[in-house]
Amino acid sequence: MENAGGSQVPGCVVEGCKDALATRWRMELGKRHVARAREVCAALLNALDPASVVLGSSASALLRAVADATSRTLLPGDEVVVCEWSHEASIAPWLHAAASANATVKWWRLDSTTGEAPTDLSGLEALLSPRTRVVALSHVSNILGSVNDVAGATALARRLSPAASVAVDGVAFVPHMCPDVQAIGCDW
Repeated sequence: MENAGGSQVPGCVVEGCKDALATRWRMELGKRHVARAREVCAALLNALDPASVVLGSSASALLRAVADATSRTLLPGDEVVVCEWSHEASIAPWLHAAASANATVKWWRLDSTTGEAPTDLSGLEALLSPRTRVVALSHVSNILGSVNDVAGATALARRLSPAASVAVDGVAFVPHMCPDVQAIGCDW
C-alpha cells in the first residue's frame, strides 16, 4: 500500500518489507502473507471478495495489463474515453490499447475557461455512446488535486454505455480516504 511519491506507511509495513528483504521467506509463508494482504486490501476497499484484489508492482503496471487485455476485445470504431487530468498511468495504457485496435479515443477535457476539472459530469455524458467500451479516469488528479465523482461517472457509463468497462486509478485517493469499490461500481 505504498503510494507513489513515498506516502508514509504504518510501521508494520516498514517492518514487513524489512523482514521480506532481509530474510528468505519460505514459499508457504510468502503465500500466507499475500493472502492476508489481499484480505486487508479487500476490507479497506470494501471489495466483495479478496480474490477480486490483484496485487502488483505499481498502478502503471497493473493498468497496462488491464488495458492490454482489454485491447484484445476492442474493435475498430469502438470508443475509449480518457480523462485528460488523470495520471499518465491512467492515460497511456488506454491510448495504446485504442491504437492497437483502431478504436477511437475521446477525451474528457478540462474546463477550457478555467483550466480546472469540471464540477459536473456533463462533459463526460456528451462523450458516451453505445460504442463506448472503456471509461478511464483517476479518482483524484495527482496534478490538480481534483476529486472526480467516480461513482457518478460509473453510473452514467452504465446507463449510456452498458457495454463499457470503467477503470479507476485510485492511487492519489487512497492515502487520504478509503474508497468503497462497491459504492463506486467500477470494473477495475
